[in-house]
Amino acid sequence: MIQGLKYRGELLWLRPLADQLADTVRARGARAPDCLLPVPQHWRRRCARGFNQALEIARLVGRKLGIPMNDVLLTRARLAQSQASLGAAERARNVRRAFRLATSCCPGLKAAIVDDVVTTGATVEELARMLKRAGAAEISVWALARAARP
Repeated sequence: MIQGLKYRGELLWLRPLADQLADTVRARGARAPDCLLPVPQHWRRRCARGFNQALEIARLVGRKLGIPMNDVLLTRARLAQSQASLGAAERARNVRRAFRLATSCCPGLKAAIVDDVVTTGATVEELARMLKRAGAAEISVWALARAARP
């Protein structure tokens, strides 16, 4: 389902996947963050794919759980190679300095980074590191799936 959504544009999977994530978060009793932060996508990749799956998932999950989504705080600073074909060390290098914070004003922020799949964690670790440096108090990661490390 995730591959169909992400690589073949099968948007029919978006709602059931987002509903499953929201239901899982609710069932686990996770504290609601201040906002959901979708993993940003470079504009070229978004144009090629037609949408940012993390943003669309965050939008639906946020609506279902009553949590606002912030899709402007984090931006993609540069187009990086697709992570899918890279090993763990290459993934970490690939996302280093690939993102920017739109503002450094997030002291005390409690946020959940939303992505479709977490494999090595390189992307969410880089984003969390940036947010923590800017003063965020609590960062969690909400993803549809955890894939085996390459």
